[in-house]
Amino acid sequence: MSTKPIMRSSRSLCSITNSCVLGCLPFVLTYQTWTFWVFRKCLHVDHIPEAHDAYELAEMPNRTR
Repeated sequence: MSTKPIMRSSRSLCSITNSCVLGCLPFVLTYQTWTFWVFRKCLHVDHIPEAHDAYELAEMPNRTR
């Protein structure tokens, strides 16, 4: 019966990183697909407001006071 040093018996940092990335990847891709599917019709060119003139905005009264 031999005793292994703790460092030799543990996983390497590379294998732990790969396990975490490959383990989380399906959840990330699923979430991105779901959010795209839910919000795909909400984003449209008609919903973008017209540009404002910066001088016009600067002359507006400050309503926070």
